[in-house]
Amino acid sequence: ANEIETTGTSNTLTIGLPDDVTITGDLTVDTNTLYVDSTNNYVGLGTTTPSKTLHIVGGAGSSGAAFSSDITTVIENDGAAGLQILSNDSNLSRIRLGSVSDSSSTIIAFDPSDDGMQIGTSTTSGHVKFYSSNFTERMRITSGGNVGIGTTTPSTTLDVSGTVTATTFS
Repeated sequence: ANEIETTGTSNTLTIGLPDDVTITGDLTVDTNTLYVDSTNNYVGLGTTTPSKTLHIVGGAGSSGAAFSSDITTVIENDGAAGLQILSNDSNLSRIRLGSVSDSSSTIIAFDPSDDGMQIGTSTTSGHVKFYSSNFTERMRITSGGNVGIGTTTPSTTLDVSGTVTATTFS
């Protein structure tokens, strides 16, 4: 049945509707918990001034093993997607990829202190792999710092499997 019910003791509003609900105009839930800008079709979580389709500010993180307290967003899309992660000038902007059942992870980060890109793993036994056509591994950096090109098991600082062309060695 269509009904609106309020109770004075618990400040609860119950609305029973048979179908979808259409709201015309902006929508605000609990100040800045959720805000919908109907003019621009933007949604803000933690902000009342969203500047993109989905704008998330803040977050408490997750208790899952692969998540640290500074992770605030999960995005899933059926087509192309973009993500911009910005921090202040003294902190890393990063993406951490991992498993919910394991604390090991891969981190891709930007360090504003030297304008550098960081790629790495969170474990002492981790390694970094580079792939090309048909997801074929082409290069690996081991946890010990050895670099392999054309080999997945480099045994020296630089281990190349294949022909090397160079103009100068010193």
